[in-house]
Amino acid sequence: MKRAGFEADKKELILFNRKTAEMENLTEDFEKSVDEILWSPDSKVIYFIAGNEIYNSIYKLYIEEEEIEIFHKDNYNTWIQISKDGKTLYFSRKNHPENIGGVKDQEDIWYSELGADGKWSLAKNMGEQFNNSKPNFVNTISSTPDGQVVLLLGNKYLSKGKMVAGVSISSNEG
Repeated sequence: MKRAGFEADKKELILFNRKTAEMENLTEDFEKSVDEILWSPDSKVIYFIAGNEIYNSIYKLYIEEEEIEIFHKDNYNTWIQISKDGKTLYFSRKNHPENIGGVKDQEDIWYSELGADGKWSLAKNMGEQFNNSKPNFVNTISSTPDGQVVLLLGNKYLSKGKMVAGVSISSNEG
């Protein structure tokens, strides 16, 4: 936001060069407000969320080219996280008909995979192993160095519907 106290101002993505102390506004010509920023592991791309009509869409900004591309747009997406190798993007999708609890399900964990052509696949629901009919999200991911086991930190449900922080563990073995 350009002016302190003016929360209605557009949130912009400013790149600060610590060596030169120069700042560059990467979204000056982008008409939407930026939220939930995330660097790619190779530092060439910044992923972010921005409101898009009634949705929260996922965008990618190619830093050198200063080019912004939308790639998951017609849904309300949030809580973006990226795998260590930069090839899997995890996020929550709210009130989607393919959520485990249907359109009334507040959010499920979804993922998208980066293809050899540099394009992200259509999003896929992570299924009942990670989701139920209550809100599900990922706020942290971690994996073993060999990538065989992935830990997803999100939520866990107790009796009477109470929700607390929880961990899901997934393995590529067997």
